[in-house]
Amino acid sequence: MGFANRFWKLMGSTQGRDTSRAQSAVEASHGFEEWAGGLADDEFPDAAHGLKLFGESDEDLARFLAIARDAANRTVGLRPFDVQLQGALRMFAGDVVEMATGEGKTLSGAIAAAGYALQGHTVHVISVNDYLAARDARWMGPMLELLGLSVGYVTETSSR
Repeated sequence: MGFANRFWKLMGSTQGRDTSRAQSAVEASHGFEEWAGGLADDEFPDAAHGLKLFGESDEDLARFLAIARDAANRTVGLRPFDVQLQGALRMFAGDVVEMATGEGKTLSGAIAAAGYALQGHTVHVISVNDYLAARDARWMGPMLELLGLSVGYVTETSSR
């Protein structure tokens, strides 16, 4: 174990427990895939908004992941891999997640933002430039809208 890992462990880091919980929730989400797949498009907002993601209910986290996976597949044609859902849960919990180019940061971030917004919080996703802000809002927008959320973006040419 490297110095940094020992340091954070001494400081009370819960990374191992949190990662295990995320993995367990992703595994449990497989049991809700048929349920999520059976939802009509107009049932997604109610199903998603009724979940309590900040509580101790791992079942609600698993249901959220199943809904998010199905929503992404239906709207943008991407079925998130388990590791992308784990990354989304870690971001949702407030952790910094490192992902390489092509590993699905946009999708994982959109799922994390959706989870936070579904709990009643205002969410702003910051991008490094106008092109990415517009691209990601257009790309992930249909998935977020299926969940009953609204999407917009601001660029340097925006008037409001």
